[in-house]
Amino acid sequence: MTIVNQLKISAVSIKGAKALEQNLLEKISKEKYKPHDLFLSLEKISNIYNVNKTTAQRALHSLVGKNYLYQIHGKGTFVAPPAVTFQVLVIADYETGTNNDFGSIFGIPAFLRGVLKKIDLEKYNYSPVMLTKKKFIEILPDIELIYRSCRGVIFFRNIDIFVKTLPVLKDKNIPSFFYGSDALLESVSNADCLVYNEGGITDLAINHLLKLSHKKISYLYIDESPTQKKRFNLFLQENKKYKFCTENDILYFKTIKELIHNNIIPDIKRLLKNGITAIICGQEEAGVYFLNKCLMAGIKIPGELSVLTISNYPICALTPVPLSAVHIPIEEDAGRCLELLIDIIEHGSKSEKHISKTTIVRRLST
Repeated sequence: MTIVNQLKISAVSIKGAKALEQNLLEKISKEKYKPHDLFLSLEKISNIYNVNKTTAQRALHSLVGKNYLYQIHGKGTFVAPPAVTFQVLVIADYETGTNNDFGSIFGIPAFLRGVLKKIDLEKYNYSPVMLTKKKFIEILPDIELIYRSCRGVIFFRNIDIFVKTLPVLKDKNIPSFFYGSDALLESVSNADCLVYNEGGITDLAINHLLKLSHKKISYLYIDESPTQKKRFNLFLQENKKYKFCTENDILYFKTIKELIHNNIIPDIKRLLKNGITAIICGQEEAGVYFLNKCLMAGIKIPGELSVLTISNYPICALTPVPLSAVHIPIEEDAGRCLELLIDIIEHGSKSEKHISKTTIVRRLST
């Protein structure tokens, strides 16, 4: 045999070994091998994948070198712990979102803390991988090659990407899970998710103020998202029943910037003149800015006006007069998301909607 032919055979063997290596990694992942499980013998690999023993040995040797497998002389080849440290992709607005709203500034880190705490507490063999929406879309066609240990994907409030990529993930048999407001899921059915229930949030807010003997309640609405729109519409439904306020008593802004830059002190004083004693701010950022404007105007909080917001984040405790809030427990929810996703990975999708356990946190503003 010539040197040229020997080199050709060697090149074919190396290429075949790399392909076999990928097949063996997929087998470890799909068949849910655990650390220290006995793996396939050289002979079985050769028979199952129809390759010669040289190619099989080359692939095994490579996987041992990368710490996916280990060998004990006379006993066989075993799965090493790193081979079953699986990945969960967490998709969120890591780059653009943090410049836009309190939700991303405080929410994304809180969500990741919750995931990591759950992994540490339960000793899960999973590690989170953070990806932006843009990056996730880019790698999706080759996700099995780029993230070979990926077992599932969690979407943090990114309903557009969740809906867009759901069919692709299903085709690739990669479970997915959505976390966010149920207002975002109204057009989606049969999705595994954990949501905060907007109807329950509205009930908590109104019942809290009613218990404090408030009968004249206004609402501050920022028209920036489907979530805010649903919260506002739910308040309007309750307003028809209780007659909390008139249309003129509602503070409406198209953007948070309008609230920040406009002089709304005359509007606040008008509400007080009309007998309004409490206001619900549908967005935590709006609640913070509104409260500051009240304090600048010398309005006594809560003596003259009670302020209640809806918040996922601890920012409400950092204001000069700590804000009362309907609290969405994002950090705890993150742990539940991971737990539910792992259950789906191990036992299959149930297409279930789970509800966040929101609570009232009463501080100085009510």
